[in-house]
Amino acid sequence: MRIAVWSLSGAGLGLLACVRARKDVVIQRQRGVTFGEAHFAHTVFVLLLASVLCAIALGLFANTYTDDVVVLACAFLLYSGTRLSVIDIDTHALPHRVLLWSVVCLAPLLFVAAVTSDDVALDGVLLGSLIMWCVMKVLEVLSRGDLGRADVTFAAYLGLFVGGFSLESVATALVASFICGGLVALMLMLVRRAGRTTHIPFGPFLFFGAVVAVLR
Repeated sequence: MRIAVWSLSGAGLGLLACVRARKDVVIQRQRGVTFGEAHFAHTVFVLLLASVLCAIALGLFANTYTDDVVVLACAFLLYSGTRLSVIDIDTHALPHRVLLWSVVCLAPLLFVAAVTSDDVALDGVLLGSLIMWCVMKVLEVLSRGDLGRADVTFAAYLGLFVGGFSLESVATALVASFICGGLVALMLMLVRRAGRTTHIPFGPFLFFGAVVAVLR
C-alpha cells in the first residue's frame, strides 16, 4: 500500500513538473534566453511519459528506502529533475531561478533525511556536489562550449542528492549520463536527425544518471 501511494504521487509529480515546465519555456522564450526551438513540453506524449516514468521511479525509491523523509527527498528530485529536463530539451537552457529554487528546497530535505536515516550522509551531500561540479567544470572548459555553465550548475545540484547516498554513486551517475548521452547521439546520427555539430541538451542525461546511480 505504501509503495502504491508513493507511485501514485510520482505520477502526479511528473504531470505537475511538465505543466510547470511549459510555463517556464514560455518565460524563457519571452526573455529570449533560448538556444533551441523544440516543442516537446507542449505535447500530450511528454505528460504521459513523465507521469509513467516518475511513478515507476518513485515506487522503486519507496521500495528501496523505508524512511519516508528520504523518499520525499527522492520525490522532489524527480519533480525538479523532470521539470528542468523538459525545459532543457525545448530551449537548450536551464533557468537559474528554477535551479536556485530547487537547491533551496532539496537541501533542507536532505539535511532532515541525514538526521532521521542512515541512508543519507550530510558530508556526502556536500562532497558529492563539489565533485560533480569540479568534473563538469573541467569538461566545460575542455569541450569549448559544448557543455554550458548551466549544465555544470545542474550537475552540482544533482551531486547534492547522489553524494548524500554514496560518493561511489557520483562516479556511477557521471558515467551513466555520458553513456546514455552518447548512445542517444549515435542513434540520432544513424537516423540522420543529428550531425556532428548538432547541439544535444545534456541536462536530461545528467538527471537520468543521477536516478540510475541511486537506484542501482
